[in-house]
Amino acid sequence: MSKRSIKLGTVYEVKTFAGPVVHIKITDKSQIEGVYIGVHTRQSDIVALKDAGVCYTGSECPAECPGYVYDYQIIKRVNKKRIDQKRSGGVIRRKRKK
Repeated sequence: MSKRSIKLGTVYEVKTFAGPVVHIKITDKSQIEGVYIGVHTRQSDIVALKDAGVCYTGSECPAECPGYVYDYQIIKRVNKKRIDQKRSGGVIRRKRKK
């Protein structure tokens, strides 16, 4: 049984059986408990898996490479880059305590 809640459409960092750590977007839930279906989000992940021995040509589109993800493979959720901080200069200012 999973202790964490996995949301569909969220990108997670996943440790693959081939060795590399990749980013996968969860697209669907399998009928088996604790198993999810997801697609890769970065082209560099495809190249890393190819170098690790997975039979990819290296020219595949990451969104067209589905795979199964188990609960215990998920390391963490990948946060989106904050665009609003770039608009304000990227500096978060706090008031000093008196």
